[in-house]
Amino acid sequence: MAAAHDMVAETRFVADWVVDRCRPAYGPHGGLTLLGPEGELHDSAAALRDLPSTHPGLGPYRRLVAGVHRHGGDQGGLALLLAAGVVQRAHRAMDEGVPRAAILEGLTLAVRQLRVWLPAQARACTPEDALAAADPADWRAEVLAGLERLVADGRLELDQVDIRGEDGPVWQDGLHIDLHGDGPRSDAKVLLLDEGPRRRLTQDAFRSFQGDHELALDSTWLAQVERLGATVVLVSKSLGELRGRLATRMFVADDVPKDVRRRIEVATGAQPVARIEEASSADLGRADLEAMPPRIGGHRLHGPGPGATFCVGRRGEVLNGLWRDRAERFLRAAGLALADPRALPGGGRWQRHARDALLRMVDLAPGKAGYGIRVVAQALEDVVDALLTNAGRDPLDGGVLDEVSDSAPAVEHAVAAALEVATSLLRVDGRLSKKASTGVDLRGGTGKAGSPKGMPGDIPPLM
Repeated sequence: MAAAHDMVAETRFVADWVVDRCRPAYGPHGGLTLLGPEGELHDSAAALRDLPSTHPGLGPYRRLVAGVHRHGGDQGGLALLLAAGVVQRAHRAMDEGVPRAAILEGLTLAVRQLRVWLPAQARACTPEDALAAADPADWRAEVLAGLERLVADGRLELDQVDIRGEDGPVWQDGLHIDLHGDGPRSDAKVLLLDEGPRRRLTQDAFRSFQGDHELALDSTWLAQVERLGATVVLVSKSLGELRGRLATRMFVADDVPKDVRRRIEVATGAQPVARIEEASSADLGRADLEAMPPRIGGHRLHGPGPGATFCVGRRGEVLNGLWRDRAERFLRAAGLALADPRALPGGGRWQRHARDALLRMVDLAPGKAGYGIRVVAQALEDVVDALLTNAGRDPLDGGVLDEVSDSAPAVEHAVAAALEVATSLLRVDGRLSKKASTGVDLRGGTGKAGSPKGMPGDIPPLM
């Protein structure tokens, strides 16, 4: 049982660590991004998700922020602080003698209340305002100019967008790919191949084992490509020296990653071909190519299907990944906001209103479940305190940040996910912390469980 108690202590320690790590970086606009004095980027949610640590207690929090970023845009900070804060506050309440079952019952009631209360507080708004609520990034205007072509039925698929670290933020109508070839090309025929050319030993190499074994490229592969009449060829394998020979006749790119091939497939209508012998003209896609400036290189590919390149700005090798991560969260938030354009009053307002609504439930809750509801209310108040502190305000003044909105769908998803993770962690702790019954430490009697205080015996009373 000592090992189980150690695991419970570890759960509490991890929750404290997450709160201490994420609280200073929780930004004033509902996100988790802050710029330092030297321009460095601090993103605790992304750092925690990609943390190489093998500590088992961090697993639920990493999966939480990854899931929220995947479906809810830039609300990973809210989910992290709320989940860890509920676990932290729940352990403090249990230290004061509150039963774990009462806290879990209160969490269930709080989840039900917030599931109804949050949608009731949201207001309908224009897609532009909903996108501004989802993420206050400076590149919002650039993205709005190109979203209409990409968004169908209110959904934005990231398979249609290539995020690059170029001179940005810039929204380019078309995919930016690196092709070996010169000049523009109209009505290009695009071929997507999953295989490269085979190599074979020449007859001279077979006859002389002492000499260099010259490897010849299979000429039938090149003949098959030319037979199809493709003008743009993208291959998942390396072409080696054949790339130069192909580039003199057509545009070619090798070692093309699977995600890029997927974007090109959507944009051009090309069907991936496993074996060149089985390819037909029906598998070719259609697109127009436009050469990019020499300092950028590559070409911009315009197809009849949706496809665009979102440049987020080149900020160095170390920070480029974080900026790409932020751009990806923003685009996910854009698709969510356009599908459901509702907003909540941000800057700490909806959190404090939700706290007040929960506190009004405390006296109406059955038994001791009110303690669990109060834990969620206190965790929401902690989120507001972090928000105001990082914005340069004094939380004790009771003020909020004006002219700030949060995306209602993103907040609803983040809150539900955070409370679900917190409840799961507390339930697991409850199973690990159970101790074997003894005769003297339950109700003061000397009998087994159920004996009233001062009444020894093995059978619980009937009254």
